Amino acid sequence: MLIRKSIHFAPEYRCKGKKNGEKEIVRENLPLRMRVSYNNLRIEFVTGIRVDADKWDKANMRMELQA
Repeated sequence: MLIRKSIHFAPEYRCKGKKNGEKEIVRENLPLRMRVSYNNLRIEFVTGIRVDADKWDKANMRMELQA
């Protein structure tokens, strides 16, 4: 029997409003969401941690380290 499971982290992007007919997206202080999948069932919730979109490493699902 094959059991599929995964955990994904991603910031929750939000729209601030429209400016000149285009959506303006908030990029600072975004809530971090966590999605847990197990046997095709999903649950998604906010972790309580806030991140900036510019510092988020999408490929590794974590904050970039500052030098």
